[in-house]
Amino acid sequence: GYSSAASDVYKRQQFQFSYSVLSSQILCGAYEVQDDSLLLKAEGDSGIYVFRLNGEFLTFDAKASPKLPGFASIPDGAVFR
Repeated sequence: GYSSAASDVYKRQQFQFSYSVLSSQILCGAYEVQDDSLLLKAEGDSGIYVFRLNGEFLTFDAKASPKLPGFASIPDGAVFR
């Protein structure tokens, strides 16, 4: 799986997501499932971060998500377990 970023999804439809160990920013907010996608809507952030549901895995959809900082090396299709 992709190890330089962490995501933690809670049963209350809340999440925490850090896109780099080099960033002190931890995005948190509500998520929802639409079709084959997990949509993370961060508080105080206008973007929606999109992950595709693939069985037991999530894959990051960089094209449908806000642009990440250059140091946040999460490529399109990165797998989260």
